[in-house]
Amino acid sequence: MMRKLMSLLLSLAVLSSLSIAEDQVLFDNFEGGTDLWQTTYWGLSQNYSISPTHSFTESPSGPYPGNAVMTATSIIGANLIGYIGARLEFWARYEIEPAFDYCRVEASRDGSFWVPLGQLTGFFPTWQLKTYDLGAFAGLPNVRLRFYFFSDPLFTYDGLYIDDVKVFGLDEDLSGPLIIHNGPEGYSGLPGMMTVYADIWDASGVSDETMLYRLDGRPFMTAPRDSIIGERYYHHIPPQEAGTLVEYYFRAVDATPQMHVSLSDTFAYLGGRSLILDDGYPESIFEAEPGDYAAVRFITHDAGYLTSALIRIYTDSSHPLDSINVYVWADSSLLPGPVIAGPFPAFPVSTPDNPEAWTWVDLRPALIVAPDTFQVGFEFASTGSTPTMALDYDSPARFFRSSMNIGSGWQQVTFSDFHIRCVVGDLTPDTLLAPDNLSGVGLWELLHLSWSPPNGLDDQLYYEIERLGQIIGRTQSLETAYTDTLTGLPAGEYTYRVRSRYSTGFSAFSNPFEYQWDPTGVREFMPPVLPDKVTLTVFPNPAKSTLKISGSPVVVQSIKTLILYDLLGREVQRWEPSGITTDGEVILPISRNLSAGIYLLSVTHFSGERLIQKIAFLP
Repeated sequence: MMRKLMSLLLSLAVLSSLSIAEDQVLFDNFEGGTDLWQTTYWGLSQNYSISPTHSFTESPSGPYPGNAVMTATSIIGANLIGYIGARLEFWARYEIEPAFDYCRVEASRDGSFWVPLGQLTGFFPTWQLKTYDLGAFAGLPNVRLRFYFFSDPLFTYDGLYIDDVKVFGLDEDLSGPLIIHNGPEGYSGLPGMMTVYADIWDASGVSDETMLYRLDGRPFMTAPRDSIIGERYYHHIPPQEAGTLVEYYFRAVDATPQMHVSLSDTFAYLGGRSLILDDGYPESIFEAEPGDYAAVRFITHDAGYLTSALIRIYTDSSHPLDSINVYVWADSSLLPGPVIAGPFPAFPVSTPDNPEAWTWVDLRPALIVAPDTFQVGFEFASTGSTPTMALDYDSPARFFRSSMNIGSGWQQVTFSDFHIRCVVGDLTPDTLLAPDNLSGVGLWELLHLSWSPPNGLDDQLYYEIERLGQIIGRTQSLETAYTDTLTGLPAGEYTYRVRSRYSTGFSAFSNPFEYQWDPTGVREFMPPVLPDKVTLTVFPNPAKSTLKISGSPVVVQSIKTLILYDLLGREVQRWEPSGITTDGEVILPISRNLSAGIYLLSVTHFSGERLIQKIAFLP
């Protein structure tokens, strides 16, 4: 759908002072039959009319049918050659199930790609004049109209009546260019470079055109333009790693002094290879209760990572939305087996205006390597009252890869193909800059790593930490520090490296850091092996302004040192063991200069034993 933008001053000037000449170039009051229209279901009615006795309706015999598509397409279009503006108008009255059933008013320059002008839905049982801007089609010889009526399987009503359809040609250009682009369906993209194009037309000429795109919600940037061939403008979006959300739109400006601007809808796809086992057109819904499951089995080879799941949850007044828990299962005799990853909580994005929207679940942070055969699906969950939710499906089934569990175990579904998809592909290093200066400080069983961030790039997401060739963790965002716990690891030399995760992939690894780990002498300082005589209690934890250490008076009075360290092993505060009460308690005021975080309290006893306690400080 085109979004027409015009300055407020121009709008006021047009309304107050311009007298626009117009010619009627198409008219049908439906008194002579339906010869001007190619129809499915549509016909004439005498129930209601504006002039004089007939109107046009999608269901002449009564209420419109359920689960149907009813179209009326003009055979002879409007000739708008010589005009630089245009308008469509007609009278309408209708009773249509709100949001879920609708009639879309469309126009086309050639009958192959239809541009939505507006949508009729709801209850309006009296005649209204409907007006739509056709200025983007001005100058074209055969502008065709279509009324596209859709109904779902549930409720039906009397439907739509239209009368006195008119198209006017205008001598003023009040609209931006026409932008025609057929975008991706269901986030389907490509693993490599994405070439996109739009046909752009304006009777006054096109003075400027750009395509803008963004990655994973970051600011929009201009896509390179490859060529212009006639009215077709070609661009490309560079290759993106699997799972990257790419959004884009077109912007065009006409050649009038007012420079009217048009923006296309915003389209979206996911980088990588889409695995699709449905036809994209849901015929019905699978109703489910909380605790029920649905899944689809996928077969692929050397797919790389499983980066995204796509699920098409349906909603209406009888099927409210609630949360779902997404899972990845191993395949077990054609049914879901052991859980590979999950649950990943998600909430469907469907709305009454878009009741069958695809919900995208980002699986990239889980780093799931896709097996040759695996299952992706979800559990219908509930956060409140028990709802009945619904999943779209095709019927009859073509792929026979769907399964369900409604409380009695998994079973194959033969009546449908569930609308569950996934995206796979590579998450590989590229030429993106890597972190540097990796170093570490050991503090008992903890190794505190830190590094320098790369310079000059602002689309980093987080860092991954590798130990002996295996990824062992990641930072929450862009922290340049990480603590590894070595408890239970054998003595030896451990090599660490760090890499950056960007919106377009992973960097190479940083310089290696070698750490010699020797657990000898460490375990004797751990609380489980301390003798009872030096058992101490540290509270509160989390702490706000003070810490208290308590124990038997003899033990507490024998404390030698009290030192607080940060997670990099740096001393941040030291106390003298004074002010000990006769009840065996010492109070430690915490410095106001400390920031909130996790710290390590080291308490050394004169016997040589040492207690290490993790402290959460929340001022």
